[in-house]
Amino acid sequence: MATKLIHYKGDDKQSPFRLAVGEALAEEPLRIACPYINTGYLEEIVRGKTDWKLLTDAKEWLRLTGRDKRQAALDFIEEHLANIHDCSGLHAKVFIGGDGAFFGSANLTNSGLYKRDELGLQTEKTELHQELSDWFEQLWETKSPPVIKKLVDFVQRINATESTEKKTPHSSDSNGSSSRGEGRGLKHIPFSEVEPDKQPLKRKKSRMKAGKFQSFDKLVENFLVNQPDGFKKGGWEHKYKRKLSDKLKETLGKETLIQLVAEKKYDEVKQRVLSLLRKPTHSILTSLSAIKGLSNSLNGEKNQELFAHSLLEHLYGTGTPKERFDLFAKRLSELKDPTQPKRKGVVTWPLQTFFLFLSNYEENLLLKPRVTLAAIKACGYKEFYKHGDKVNWKIYSDFLEFGKYLRDRLKNHRMKLIPRDMIDIHNFIYQSVMVNQENK
Repeated sequence: MATKLIHYKGDDKQSPFRLAVGEALAEEPLRIACPYINTGYLEEIVRGKTDWKLLTDAKEWLRLTGRDKRQAALDFIEEHLANIHDCSGLHAKVFIGGDGAFFGSANLTNSGLYKRDELGLQTEKTELHQELSDWFEQLWETKSPPVIKKLVDFVQRINATESTEKKTPHSSDSNGSSSRGEGRGLKHIPFSEVEPDKQPLKRKKSRMKAGKFQSFDKLVENFLVNQPDGFKKGGWEHKYKRKLSDKLKETLGKETLIQLVAEKKYDEVKQRVLSLLRKPTHSILTSLSAIKGLSNSLNGEKNQELFAHSLLEHLYGTGTPKERFDLFAKRLSELKDPTQPKRKGVVTWPLQTFFLFLSNYEENLLLKPRVTLAAIKACGYKEFYKHGDKVNWKIYSDFLEFGKYLRDRLKNHRMKLIPRDMIDIHNFIYQSVMVNQENK
């Protein structure tokens, strides 16, 4: 069921947008996509929550935050880097929580929720809710956390610019508000933020096409923009992936999984697998749609048994790596998500390689073909994969060889980047390919 909400500026009634956002974000997991944010309001929403994610344009958020609140916003971003991905040029406003969602024109600001002519749509658990969730997770996977050093430099520049501009009064529009944005220089009002300038900033498009990278040196340059210290410091990604690996070994280690299968506790296997996939920030490893597809396909005891046995063989079996890998891919392709009848099974490259990666991240690579293929082309490495190729061991083994090639090449590079394991290799591919830069 979906309900249209229309709110006119100047209504005396309580804003339906404030109510809709509050209802949508009442239950975890929380997913928020919004460029203009009141930090205090956001803090209230996520307080006490663990499973939440925010897609935002970090520079726009900071640029249009009052100067007296800007440092607090920057501190919030730095404290919650694992929960925030930077999406330069984002304009969507989407709020998803539990089984509810709300999207429309209103920003998460006092002006957006109370003071402007806005329109939005509130929806409960429907296909639209699923489409919004899939859209969010797919966009999340193509972005990365903000680079704090760049944001600190950005805040220093705009603070200095505003100090200079105070000496020259800005022109006002017919309503008497500053031409540089509502609320600039006024006493802070709770949950208020300035709105975007009328003239949009020009930005470069996402640098996803491999031709944009030109060379391996360009990949290294992009990586160091996001991680100036290289692999010397573990960083949040390396830490949480190691913790997730420890969790898999604790809950689905060889002896434990053998015992669970022997005792036919197939539902328990399912719950432990989904617990791994649902942990906060771990969906960077695989998409929400893949997780939900797997969950939906394991509702029946027969499918749970099939999955439990194939996972055991996949991780700890006695067959050859090829036999075990291809059998697991076959089993995933046989599992059907009843809510997606047109899909051929739940097998995807990230889901297929997720468990191998966590069981042995020294040797195995979590595979996202699109970004990895861009890195392959940039390195001038032999191309062995085309988009849409079926999941199989032959292609995965070629990807593993590329991972080893990349590790050796990084070690021999003049910057002396020394990756410790395949977590670092995965991070290098992701950070170097998905970097976005604005026009200076």
